Amino acid sequence: MSEKMKEFQCNKKVLARPMSRQEYTDYRGWELPSDEDGSDEGYLVEYVGSPGRNHPDHMGYISWSPKSVFDAGYHDVSDYQSRLALEEKELSEKLVSLQKAIETDAIPESALPLLRSQFAAMASYQEALLKRMAPEFTPIKRTISLEKIPFERIKGIFDSLEYRFTRTPGTNETVCSAVLNGKFVIASGASGCLKDEDFNQELGKNMRANVRKRMP
Repeated sequence: MSEKMKEFQCNKKVLARPMSRQEYTDYRGWELPSDEDGSDEGYLVEYVGSPGRNHPDHMGYISWSPKSVFDAGYHDVSDYQSRLALEEKELSEKLVSLQKAIETDAIPESALPLLRSQFAAMASYQEALLKRMAPEFTPIKRTISLEKIPFERIKGIFDSLEYRFTRTPGTNETVCSAVLNGKFVIASGASGCLKDEDFNQELGKNMRANVRKRMP
């Protein structure tokens, strides 16, 4: 083979349900080859809108995929929360890659302002996604009336918050996010200084802690 293989990314949406190799073989009316294990876990996969319909009970092309292969390539997007979680996961990975790019010497100096602006916009986008993933934003039908929440419960939630600090790459800005249950950003704020030599992230953390101590 003389031509070098290129990297591709799949963006297909499929329908799927668990089905063993033997079950799929029976479903297609085939005989299981002697060198294959019918107990192998996997999925019946239908490629929505694809040409080559090959089964009377399906509108699209169907095939069988081993469980490990399917789980590595597809994510459940059957409901609102799972779609948001996948979108946030992909965005988080892009943010990590962008931050690494900004911190390397391979990026021309002239391109850094735009990349930093892009990073800030993506971080704001991620924060919006995390807020939408919070239970109170989930589209559900309320069947009970809202009751007054006791102060001690509110205080307990407040005390359980985790504070995460990140420095916007290439700037003297520190962003503090208050995170509930390890994944829901309920508030955030930023601080910074004019001179590089004055930047002290630990000082910013301590200032936040002192503010917290003065609160009831």
